[in-house]
Amino acid sequence: MKPLAFTTTVDRPREQVYEHLADLRNHEPFTDHFLVDWEGDAGSVRVRVRAAGRSEVVEVNSIEPVAPSRLVERTIGAKGKRRTTGTYTLEEDGPNRTRVRFELAFEALPAIERPLLPLTRAWIRRKNSEALERLPGVLEAAIPAG
Repeated sequence: MKPLAFTTTVDRPREQVYEHLADLRNHEPFTDHFLVDWEGDAGSVRVRVRAAGRSEVVEVNSIEPVAPSRLVERTIGAKGKRRTTGTYTLEEDGPNRTRVRFELAFEALPAIERPLLPLTRAWIRRKNSEALERLPGVLEAAIPAG
């Protein structure tokens, strides 16, 4: 399954953006339009996904941090049958600016969900696109300008 990719630019230095995103709890303000009821710590959270009249609790874990350029997180749902990997790649984009690329790859889906994959991908694309649109404002408000 082809990954979904999203990009935005934040007016803050890459190291500061990395430190902020490395704490999974800091993702709530830019994803709270579809991920709610956050519990956990910096490296592992449980959240409820709100989708089309249904909801499900999933686990998100930080699995491959590479400061200050890359963060990888794994999301597990459907009792372990649904797994995705989200990768944040951070690149300097001029003085005190960071290009943030988020790529979401599907590792596994329950057989019952496979026929719905085109609809699922469209929903995930909309929600993650909105999250990346919100990210600069959230980070720029949370990280003081240096």
